[in-house]
Amino acid sequence: SSDLFAALLQVCRPAVDEIVVALDDRVDPARTGAVVELADRVVRIPYEPPPERLLPWLYAQCGGDWILKLDDDEVPSAAFLEGLRAAADPSVTHVWFPRRWLFGGAGTYLDARPWVPDFQLRLSVNDSRLVRFPGVLHVPIEVVGPARYSETPIYHLEVLRPRAERELKVRDYERERPGLRAGGLAFNHAFYLPELSDPPLAQTPAEDRVLVEGVVAVPTPVAGPVPDLPHATRDEIDALWLRRPVDYAADLTVR
Repeated sequence: SSDLFAALLQVCRPAVDEIVVALDDRVDPARTGAVVELADRVVRIPYEPPPERLLPWLYAQCGGDWILKLDDDEVPSAAFLEGLRAAADPSVTHVWFPRRWLFGGAGTYLDARPWVPDFQLRLSVNDSRLVRFPGVLHVPIEVVGPARYSETPIYHLEVLRPRAERELKVRDYERERPGLRAGGLAFNHAFYLPELSDPPLAQTPAEDRVLVEGVVAVPTPVAGPVPDLPHATRDEIDALWLRRPVDYAADLTVR
């Protein structure tokens, strides 16, 4: 939701130089005032699956030397925010961070495979010569060059949602890319429906629990003036997507 996302931006704002937001145009623009105030640039987009489809276009909107990607259902840990600038180490081209899947509330996270270790490539140099976007569900980005694995986590809020909502997502994801496996189950069932395997839980560190609770407990925003935001077209976004459908017309002459 736009209120939770604004709270996430508030947490991240001191740690970054620029915030670029791709805002689903199904979101009520009258409730996005806080997002617009916190971001350097907000562009409304016509969402189409898979989510990885818009990444090449979104990265092209960023002007910094490094790019950090966060989804609207993720909260960085206190240590992540504190060490982010140091993580942009010129001796590497990209950095992987562990993602912890909160379950049962902000105070506990899933502590078994496939949820740990769940390293995510989230920090990368802003250099189109080194960065590639496969455009495939669950494969957002590939980067050439040396990497580093950080120990500072990101917290994932997805499985805090009601099970019925997650089952709908699993259905859609399985349709988009069927056949993946994880932990002896279909990939998306394994990750998004932990009730199927009854995994053990670990305690969220106190400072991170406070941080997460501060994000998820924000009140619903009051509707305000509708901001005048730029709107990207589907053609603009798909022009950089590797899996876009392409119609070729050519003449062949044999000599």
